[in-house]
Amino acid sequence: GELAEAEHDLATIRAALQEAETRAADFSAQLKAAEETTEAYVSGLEAELLDAKSASEAVSVDLRAAEEQAAARMSGLEAELSGAKVASEAVSVELAAAVAAGDALQGEVAALQTRLESAEAAMGCTQRGL
Repeated sequence: GELAEAEHDLATIRAALQEAETRAADFSAQLKAAEETTEAYVSGLEAELLDAKSASEAVSVDLRAAEEQAAARMSGLEAELSGAKVASEAVSVELAAAVAAGDALQGEVAALQTRLESAEAAMGCTQRGL
C-alpha cells in the first residue's frame, strides 16, 4: 500500500511538473512574441523618425534655396532700381541742358529779329532818302 501510495504521489508530482513546464513554455512563447512585437514597433518608429528627419532636412534645403533665390532677386531688383535712378538723373540733366539750349536759341532768335527789324528800318530810310 505504501509503495502504491508513493507511486501515486510521484505520478501526481510528475503530472504537476509536466503541466508547470507546459505553462512555462507557453509563457516563454508569449514573452518572445511580445518582444518581437515590441522590437518591430520600435523599428517602425525609428524608421518613421528617420523619414521625418529626412523630410525636415529636405524642407530646410528647399527653404535655404528659396531664401537664396529671393535674396538674389532682391539684389537684382536693387541694381535695376539704382540703374534706373542713374538713368533718370542723366535724363534730367539732358533735359535741363535742352531747356537751357532752347532758351539760348530763343535769345538768339530775338537778337536776330531785332537786327532784321533794324536792317529793314535802315533800308527803308535809305530808300526814302533816294
